[in-house]
Amino acid sequence: MPETGAPGKGGGLVCTAIAVAGLNVTVTDSLSGAAIDNASVVASLTTGVVADSSMGSFGGGRYALLYERPGTYDVSVRANGYAAWRGGVVLGRDQCHVIPVAIAARLVKG
Repeated sequence: MPETGAPGKGGGLVCTAIAVAGLNVTVTDSLSGAAIDNASVVASLTTGVVADSSMGSFGGGRYALLYERPGTYDVSVRANGYAAWRGGVVLGRDQCHVIPVAIAARLVKG
């Protein structure tokens, strides 16, 4: 996890100037465990408003979204040839950044 802040001169907190991905999703095939890099990952606020989405992975089935956006989200993952996966996540924040959460979406062929 990246450093979120450090004491500054005079003892005050100094936050880093990086954007932290609040949601990190790993998408794999439920049987083989193979990474799925062509999925669509969508995070919607529980009010139904789409907050962020990712259409391509960073490789290895890894997707990152909701940079610096705490809140309560419904997450859906879709990929061709697989049944949709759904889950939920609550993202908090510390004094400087969103607190990252990692989830695994294991898709079933269907």
